[in-house]
Amino acid sequence: MTDADLVLGILDPERFLGGRLRLDVAAARRAIASAVAEPLQLSVEEAAVGVKQVVDARMGDLLRTATIEQGHDPRELVLYAYGGAGATHAPAFALQLVDEIHVPASQSVHSALGAVASDLALTLELAVPMRVAREGGAAEVDTSRVEEIFEELEEEGRERLAAQGVEPERQLLTRIVEVRFRRQTKTIAVPWQGSPARLLDDFLTAYATRYSVDAIPESAGFELVTFVVEARGLLARPRLARYERGEADASAAEVGSRRVYDAGTRSFVDTPIYDGTRLRAGHHLAGPAVVEYPGTTVALPSGQRATVDELLGISIRRAA
Repeated sequence: MTDADLVLGILDPERFLGGRLRLDVAAARRAIASAVAEPLQLSVEEAAVGVKQVVDARMGDLLRTATIEQGHDPRELVLYAYGGAGATHAPAFALQLVDEIHVPASQSVHSALGAVASDLALTLELAVPMRVAREGGAAEVDTSRVEEIFEELEEEGRERLAAQGVEPERQLLTRIVEVRFRRQTKTIAVPWQGSPARLLDDFLTAYATRYSVDAIPESAGFELVTFVVEARGLLARPRLARYERGEADASAAEVGSRRVYDAGTRSFVDTPIYDGTRLRAGHHLAGPAVVEYPGTTVALPSGQRATVDELLGISIRRAA
């Protein structure tokens, strides 16, 4: 895919990783030619376009799987595009599903930022299957045994958080039970509110939401399978720098132009190139455009517009 992006002009061989690593365009063309173009009797450029379209279509399918097939309307969501190639490809397909793509200022190290900015989280669990009859079964649950299991798990959770320097007042423990219908294999995690009757009611509600009311077995009993304690250590959050919004004109960040494949028109066009490190809050960009950062490249197709926010992230939407 990197070879294709290079052949398509999306990546600059001289400015990759902020110029710290030079890419070999000739080698990329040879790779595309031998692996794709010659077997399919295409030009190298046509083959590179095909590679990009296949990869982008696959990413779009995965996005549908994560949203529509899970019952979510993607138009209500914002897609965060990060990682080295996330912003390079997301604009080509994602706005067919979502209304906004956001490229955070931390793009290529966004996962690492999430790791250092997140709370400590531990999951402790113990499988102790307990069968419960369909009617009147809540009374059959040995609540004292349930309490004993949770207390054991919570004690271990507190000890492990304390070993990582988390003070008791910054520890948060949540009790969960994995429940299923008897003779089924898949469970649903349900918060434990202290009442077996409440647990089963919540399980039925969750089951109906996921599989529909009609899918609920009429006479099957319940099984409490695994008891879980989620132990969280609340840590201080990093404070991100914010910048005052200024003028919309981003021409000060423009560093030149080159012929780049435009996913909007499906053609090669002369495209302005911007240095992402020079972009300021409030700047507006119109596609087609390419924004180059030391860790990623944002390829903005025609028919889209981008705005730099106060955190220096880029919000991408369809042009009005």
